[in-house]
Amino acid sequence: MPEWSNGAVSKTVVPSREPRVRIPLSPPFIYIKQCIILSRLSEQDSRFILFFQYVSKLDEGLERMANGVSIKQRKKKGGETVWGLRVRRKGHFHSDTFLTKTAAVKAGNKIAAQMDDGTYVRKGAISDQITLAQALDKFLNELPIETERQRTYKGDKASHATQIKKFKFAKLPLTLIRKSHIRDFREKRKNDCSPNTVNNNLNTISKIFSHAIDEWDILTKNPVKGVKKVEKPLPRNRRLEEGEEETILREARKRTKQPWFAPLIEFLLATGMRLGEVSYISPDQVFLEKRQVYLEKTKTDYPRHVPLPERAAAILEEFKPLWGKERVFHVTSNTASSAWLEFKSDLQK
Repeated sequence: MPEWSNGAVSKTVVPSREPRVRIPLSPPFIYIKQCIILSRLSEQDSRFILFFQYVSKLDEGLERMANGVSIKQRKKKGGETVWGLRVRRKGHFHSDTFLTKTAAVKAGNKIAAQMDDGTYVRKGAISDQITLAQALDKFLNELPIETERQRTYKGDKASHATQIKKFKFAKLPLTLIRKSHIRDFREKRKNDCSPNTVNNNLNTISKIFSHAIDEWDILTKNPVKGVKKVEKPLPRNRRLEEGEEETILREARKRTKQPWFAPLIEFLLATGMRLGEVSYISPDQVFLEKRQVYLEKTKTDYPRHVPLPERAAAILEEFKPLWGKERVFHVTSNTASSAWLEFKSDLQK
């Protein structure tokens, strides 16, 4: 009510206030800290700084959402505060939980970059850091060796792997190998070996990538696909000319430290059988009366009886006193193959 004093009317004057601006703020404990700092500033400066912080956080959140990275704070049942990370980008999805926001942001940026580069590997997959050399070893260890065909296949792949691992790109992770590496490998190998060997090496690399994608869940592409193979030469049509067989056998008999070598070469010439098949023949698989041998280990994995020409039976009969206990010609296919390659090299000198 108005107060009367000396006939004059007076009233309590309430100072006018500027309209308040409602600004969404951070969690309470952060707000209290901000108030302590801003209490020393003017009211107008305080509002401007708070509004600027709010817009900055909003822009940061929108940028993360636009990049497919979402980070949210939540509490577990036990009351522990954690940060949930979700990354959805280019057909990939990744989720994880971290104890700190800093760790979640760092992981989110890294995973988003991997998804962009095509090097992202989902959980449960083999490490994206496995190199081609390591993948070759892992692939070879997984190959079965129950049959002769499987053993031969593994031996061939092991030989290719030895050559491939000599190149620098074999030390790179599978996810970082590109077509340019494959083309460079092809051109360098062309100078050292035959077109068939180069193509077999490329087939081995391609097999490794296909196996890694299908069996190890590595999200990468096969860089061998689309790379041109080396043109194959015309198939060989070579036959022994007159006098060459006699020369071969004469030189083979000179290898007295390997008494099994000359009979083996002569037996191969008489039968046309494979070196790997002949080297596995045991004494109980030879039937001289019937002029037959029983091949248990063959390239096709199917055992078979092979009739022997008269000349082949005579070779075995003559060599019988020197038969080995486990193998007629004493040696394994690898030893026989090495001896043949050395012999062939000596003949060409």
